[in-house]
Amino acid sequence: MCFFDPIVEKSFPEDHPLDVIGFVADVGVLKTILTQDTQKLNVLIQDLKMQRIYSSLWDQYADDIFGQYADEAFRNL
Repeated sequence: MCFFDPIVEKSFPEDHPLDVIGFVADVGVLKTILTQDTQKLNVLIQDLKMQRIYSSLWDQYADDIFGQYADEAFRNL
């Protein structure tokens, strides 16, 4: 089982890539950054121990998650 403990406790090297497994607990607003011609989406990810971390998704990743979230929200109206 993989939890967010190393992230929350900051017990890993900052220059080391880190994969996380969790579910998207909240999705922010999709923002377009005109000066860089890119898109950014902030999401809140949660693990099974209910620990939460914020993450930023960029470009196509941001579009994909925002599109899935918007579709799901629309279906639940």
